[in-house]
Amino acid sequence: MTGTDTRLIGRWGAAAMVAIMGVAGCGTATTGKAAQVDTDKASTADAPAEAAGEGWFAVRAESCEPVGKALIRLASEPGGTRLDAVLARENDGWCAIEPKDSGERVDGLAQRVATELETDALAFFIADGSWSCALFNKGFPVYQLESHYRREPVATGSAAKAARLTSSDEASWSSLTAKANDPAAHLALATALGVKRPEGSATAIQTAPTPAATAPQSTAEAPAKPTELVAGAWVVMPPFGIMLLKGKLTKEVRGKETECYDVAAGTQRLSIPVASAASLGMRALATPERAKAVLATIRGDAAVADAKAYHEDRARKHLDSLKRGDLDAIVTAFRELCTIRRQRRLYAIEDGLLSSTQDWLTEELALALERDKAKVRGQLRDACGD
Repeated sequence: MTGTDTRLIGRWGAAAMVAIMGVAGCGTATTGKAAQVDTDKASTADAPAEAAGEGWFAVRAESCEPVGKALIRLASEPGGTRLDAVLARENDGWCAIEPKDSGERVDGLAQRVATELETDALAFFIADGSWSCALFNKGFPVYQLESHYRREPVATGSAAKAARLTSSDEASWSSLTAKANDPAAHLALATALGVKRPEGSATAIQTAPTPAATAPQSTAEAPAKPTELVAGAWVVMPPFGIMLLKGKLTKEVRGKETECYDVAAGTQRLSIPVASAASLGMRALATPERAKAVLATIRGDAAVADAKAYHEDRARKHLDSLKRGDLDAIVTAFRELCTIRRQRRLYAIEDGLLSSTQDWLTEELALALERDKAKVRGQLRDACGD
């Protein structure tokens, strides 16, 4: 893997790749602790945990004006993320942005703005137990580092290229990779690059799109609403895994009443804004029928192009399936990695991804089928040729 910095992904670590910026919309940021699934009972804590999370990104630009305009254009697109205002600060060729009440992950916003403006963007998220750093060049991921709940971090991309793009010392990026579980290391890099979190002297800029003229009312039938999640149901909440939906609650956020899902697993308790739950990847647990179909079709080789060679794009795709919690994509990743392993020895990052996809499928399928996890894991291992 010439030119690629990697670290072995810990078991389940890849499933907890990027901390969710949008959880802060209900007055709580994620506590950052990976939710180890407790299928017997969920936490009986009286209230969701309150924990501070910091998420911001910086765009290479002479001023924040084009960045603000880009955010307005992106918000105007179908399905775009509306940001009524952001905190912004200009510093030495960078515009640092801190979104407020965003339903989109901060690295996702950074990547979209970098693509829109054809420039570089650097995103950071730091919470109790969760850290991420990502550098994009015209939207293409150059370097990504993710760590969660003090598990082994994973780094993809090139620290050398990241240093060149940011006119910085490669040792700074290598140091971050080695100290991924230390929030101070992330802050030190942000400070060295002049892209610290906007605060204090930061300026609030409006990024909400101008309301369009009222269009004639459509007579077309409205699309069907997704099935509503109900209290007492198990749900999937990337990157934390499987959690119990205890019900809904209303919290006042910046003077506005916000309806939230109250979800828990073990000692972990989160409030998820109902309005942005789907965009954050929250979904219902697989049905028993779907779980049976997965186990029935997971055997056999998958179609993998050039399986005997390592491809970073393929590894990034598998990593993204875990970040999104998409069951079909996770199944595909598992089958492809098993197919590759039958043809050659896996690289460390691939081996970690295989372990993580197997862990995810074990947890979700066992719970969906009300079956012993050891039995489901055995079926998956057998399908993979262990």
